[in-house]
Amino acid sequence: MKVTDANLHRKIALEGHKFTPKEALAAGLIDRIVPGDSAEAVLQKARELAESVDSLAKGGVWGLIKVERITRDNSRRA
Repeated sequence: MKVTDANLHRKIALEGHKFTPKEALAAGLIDRIVPGDSAEAVLQKARELAESVDSLAKGGVWGLIKVERITRDNSRRA
């Protein structure tokens, strides 16, 4: 992940800030917070996420990137 916000970069690199889950989510460092404190809860959420994006992987990563580029290029031309 590339950190482009100067204030966030400073907090991470210079201050060694320890983010709370809510801070990390707000800063865009993480995608979601899983309630609970067990590894099983985290794994279950990961499984749910994997199942929700399962259909995207059937064309392979490179195919998905190619489709996104074509779509982006076509939308720029319009």
